[in-house]
Amino acid sequence: MVIAAGFSVERAMEFVAAAGEAAANAIEHGPGFGTLKLWHEDEAIVCEISDPAGRLLDGSAGASPPALEAENGRGLWLIRQLCDVVEIEAGTAKTTVRMRLWKIPASH
Repeated sequence: MVIAAGFSVERAMEFVAAAGEAAANAIEHGPGFGTLKLWHEDEAIVCEISDPAGRLLDGSAGASPPALEAENGRGLWLIRQLCDVVEIEAGTAKTTVRMRLWKIPASH
């Protein structure tokens, strides 16, 4: 879908890596499953992954690189590096990570 929508192979690979990391987070840190939604908006592709565990309470998670000695925290930071816009809706009932990638790279 990403390449068919006119994205370069490089941009498509970045997006697939980010979506894969978000899905892995839902499985590893959530209940072991989640919901994936994927759609196209004008010049962007959007992926949303949600899980009902609600364990992530900080919507700004991953905004800074993790400490070198940290055992966790690299996934969301990586997602933020690969995507142009990342929105995290965190709460006790559900966690949703929405990733947006523009056809033309935005400066990170």
